[in-house]
Amino acid sequence: MYRLILIIFLMTMSFSACDDDSTSSNNNTNNNNNSTNNSNNTTNNNNIINNTNMTCEDPMDVKDIHWANFKIYHGDTDAAMCMTDAQKMAVGAILSADADWVNVCSATLVSDVHVITAAHCASHYNGEPLPANQLRFALGDDSSNPDGVFNVQSVHVNPEYSFWSTTTGTDHAILVLSTSPLDTLDVEPIPVNFGDISNLKGRYVQQVGFGTTEDDDNNHMKWWTPEMVSNFSIGDGDMIVNGQGESSVCSGDSGGPSLYPMEGNIVSVIGTVSWGDASCVDNDHYAMTNWDEEWISEYLPDYDYCGDLDDTGICDGNIARWCENGLPRTECCDDVTGPCGENTEGKFRCSSPKNACSTDLSWDGKCSSNGVIWCWFGKLHYRNCEVCGTTCGDTGVKGIGKYCID
Repeated sequence: MYRLILIIFLMTMSFSACDDDSTSSNNNTNNNNNSTNNSNNTTNNNNIINNTNMTCEDPMDVKDIHWANFKIYHGDTDAAMCMTDAQKMAVGAILSADADWVNVCSATLVSDVHVITAAHCASHYNGEPLPANQLRFALGDDSSNPDGVFNVQSVHVNPEYSFWSTTTGTDHAILVLSTSPLDTLDVEPIPVNFGDISNLKGRYVQQVGFGTTEDDDNNHMKWWTPEMVSNFSIGDGDMIVNGQGESSVCSGDSGGPSLYPMEGNIVSVIGTVSWGDASCVDNDHYAMTNWDEEWISEYLPDYDYCGDLDDTGICDGNIARWCENGLPRTECCDDVTGPCGENTEGKFRCSSPKNACSTDLSWDGKCSSNGVIWCWFGKLHYRNCEVCGTTCGDTGVKGIGKYCID
């Protein structure tokens, strides 16, 4: 496990480089109803599910093995989840004075000056917070040549945390920066989710960090991977994700976020890396933000995540952006949804937006309506097997589940 491997490093260097309807009055805390409100979407998404006129050549969703394109350990440089460049910029690296200002952990900007990371990234092994002048926060794809580096004004560590604790959920720290990255960089803070995430079992979540890769123990680049949520230990605040022997986080990714589009389109931090298997391709454990809501909320202010964004929305390239119930929504438009543009209501959206997943639908998928439906990062996907001369069935392939087969 990452933290156990690095005990000697901890002793000598102070800390480890380990591996939903909302209201504007409390923007950080209100993804409370999330995708549990979408239980009927699999039958109501008429634009996709009941389109019996499509041909096999028409644009249809394709279900690929996720790690063929997206990995951290064996890393990819871009997100699999729909995000703008400004949202991607919000994930940064923690630099340590003890390491000559080299990245040792990962973290996320969650307001104009607040950063969430792991407690073991910002404390001594006994849980005592590190002095603020021993930490910096770097933003950009390369922590050795960052777009911006920001001093830390204060460090707050969950007082229930210690290195020897078996309660994953307490492994949180909040850093308050001396100046706001928003003043100099095109970066968009990502909200912290405090809503229920128990329905995410079997779905993929987006992981990102600056940790070790398969060929670089001193990696300083930002890498991304999806991992499947395999289980929860609710009493310990522990979300367990599975790299399936192929791809997961590693040393140096600690404190980095697990991201998911709550309600199908609210990009949110749902957990931070606490510890994981030494293989860096198997099980990882994330400290759930909703479990630690009381402590995190104490150090995060009310924050206006929408800014100038309203319900009318905008098209950021071919990404639809709008504000709803005090939080920004993001949906990538493609050949299936149609391009982003102004609809008949005068709002900027994808031409045929996809519905959010139902509560019981995962990546594994279900056979339905002449084809197969599955969940991918909060959105409902469908492929008509019949028009391609195939039928829906279990592929028997790890990472695929049900799909169109001969």
